[in-house]
Amino acid sequence: MIRRFSDQVLPMMGKELQPVVGALYSLSAASDAHRRMEAGGVFGKIVLGDFHL
Repeated sequence: MIRRFSDQVLPMMGKELQPVVGALYSLSAASDAHRRMEAGGVFGKIVLGDFHL
């Protein structure tokens, strides 16, 4: 099963399979991101990064 995953799925990462980003937060707003996650209803990934929003 792992070999099949490695052979068939991993090559699609970054091509056919793209993550859904629901929200972007700067690192200084991590507590806001955590509150949003706890509140639920988030579709997609909540991304923390060292970027200026």
